[in-house]
Amino acid sequence: MQNIQEIQARVDAEREIISALDAEITDCGLQQHLRQAKLWVDDVESTFLRGARQESRTPDQLDRWLSYAEMPLEWATQRRKDVQRILAERGPNAVTVG
Repeated sequence: MQNIQEIQARVDAEREIISALDAEITDCGLQQHLRQAKLWVDDVESTFLRGARQESRTPDQLDRWLSYAEMPLEWATQRRKDVQRILAERGPNAVTVG
């Protein structure tokens, strides 16, 4: 099981990648995808990491609590990778429709 520092490092890295991507694109649809990814990353930090730091838990409870952070962090990573894939396929001026 990962500890708080490892998850925080992943959150920080993901946030940095998302911010860099957001600065590169102009399409509102792709920016919205990145916004959702950022919200999931923010949720991991504000809910799971903050809760792990502020609330008293046994080691087993802490492991279980931190395991819940994996899903939204994975969602954020996958969403960001989807945007990167679109940019790789269609270039930096990619435009979403709809």
